[in-house]
Amino acid sequence: MGTPTQLIQHATRSRHSDEGSLKQFQVIFFDLDDTLYPAENGVWTMISARISRYMTEQMGLASPQVAALRQKYAEEQGTTLNGLMQDFSVDPEDYLAFVHDADLSSLLRPDPVLRSMLADLPQSKFVFTNASRGHAERVLELLGVRSEFDDIIDIVALGYINKPELQAYRTALAIAGSPASACMMVDDRVRNLEPAAALGMRTVLVGARDEPNEAVDLQIETVHRLIDDAPELGRNAN
Repeated sequence: MGTPTQLIQHATRSRHSDEGSLKQFQVIFFDLDDTLYPAENGVWTMISARISRYMTEQMGLASPQVAALRQKYAEEQGTTLNGLMQDFSVDPEDYLAFVHDADLSSLLRPDPVLRSMLADLPQSKFVFTNASRGHAERVLELLGVRSEFDDIIDIVALGYINKPELQAYRTALAIAGSPASACMMVDDRVRNLEPAAALGMRTVLVGARDEPNEAVDLQIETVHRLIDDAPELGRNAN
């Protein structure tokens, strides 16, 4: 099978014309939720409950309808917000303020291992998320890693066009000011990595919720292992 680094180099040869060192990357995009912290820690459960509450309390929808719509939107639109904007003309700012009005302090703590890993990456680093900037800022502050990121590319910056829509990635690349071939995308869902791969980015799948496919260059257990499993990315690489 080879080492993890060998695996990423081998996998990229089928999708990228260049075989340059991973050290040549200029930008790394990191997904936020369930990527920078463990998926099982309860953050999404709390936010998901607030999404359902928004639809029942603010929109007056019945619970069975809420469940059906959320499943439909997840499959077809990528996010509930996208579907609600299309079908119900929901005010996105109102929606985002409500669903992200959650106290996450009992679920997230400073993560010195994550901070050290991020600090060892010389590339520009962006959070690339379908969530709001306010939510991303709170999560990063609770994890103690806000200072390690150059900027946050949130759903507003994306013009409310969310991952996995291809235009979202083009917008992120324009904001970062870098060609896709010089970028890496780190995410916990394969469906969010497939457009990145199609544009020419290297891709890293975090966790084991999804089975990797040809769009995934490297799969790692947790984001903390990014440099361990791809040491050429690190500041001290030979």
